[in-house]
Amino acid sequence: WVRRLGISELKSLTLERKYLQEAMKNPVPLAHRVASGRLSRRGRYEEALEEGGRARALDPNDPAGYEAMATALIYAGRPAEGAEQIKQAIRFDPRFPHGYLYWLGLAQFGMARFEKAAKTLSMVVRSNPDDDRSLIVLAAAYGHLKRTQEAKAAIGKANRLRAERQRQKPGTGLKEGIDILLLGPYTQDDVDLWPFNKQADRNRLREGLRLAGVPKEGEGKKVSPLEIAGAVTVDAAAAKKLFDRGVPFVDVRGESLWKNGHIPGAVNLDVMGGFTRASFSAVAARGKGAVLYCMGAR
Repeated sequence: WVRRLGISELKSLTLERKYLQEAMKNPVPLAHRVASGRLSRRGRYEEALEEGGRARALDPNDPAGYEAMATALIYAGRPAEGAEQIKQAIRFDPRFPHGYLYWLGLAQFGMARFEKAAKTLSMVVRSNPDDDRSLIVLAAAYGHLKRTQEAKAAIGKANRLRAERQRQKPGTGLKEGIDILLLGPYTQDDVDLWPFNKQADRNRLREGLRLAGVPKEGEGKKVSPLEIAGAVTVDAAAAKKLFDRGVPFVDVRGESLWKNGHIPGAVNLDVMGGFTRASFSAVAARGKGAVLYCMGAR
């Protein structure tokens, strides 16, 4: 959607926040579903479940409300309950979209039912060959099952899709930096971006990809497209010197990633909500400036 609109990922997050605030003045089930997904991605799982529950209560026959609940439950570390919710969505809509099977496959993967996950996710990629997220989880499921050739084929397809996305980048709104995480060959380190509440869920996916032959690290990611007047780009060595001097570090990731590890002493200003001119100025006004970073928790 972001590519088709010709805007950057960062711009889409800004617009999402703006329009959701408007929608919540007189919310319909869709507004609560969007809010639920947004809260899940930010690591606010209980609130995400509450919003999913509100969507479902407003229209108990709408399968998308059950999908919202499933998403929140899976990311919260409750895949068995998530599987039941998405199965309910499938029962309500016999012509369900392929995304419902993705969530079922992810829930099965979260329960370490790798055979079932592989079967479900294979159905997804047959119906939607461009779904690289399903291919990534499918590769991990095959990895756990020691089905190495199938695992490599799945991740190979995912990487070809990502390469095609990268070739389409000029003129699509995608930029180096935040959006570059959507591009390039997938690595084990990219698993850090999944908004799971429990590290065990992230480790399960990472281990499956390791067994599938996915490299730990890839090409270096370029700097963020965020620009602040007078700012300069620093490498890891320069950042370490600034850290030793006591310069404050600002982590702009969502809460789910922040809670799973961050640079000691860093301040969390989520780019999806908490990062504003005022909040950043309050940190930088201490007289030493500040260092912004997105990844690098380890």
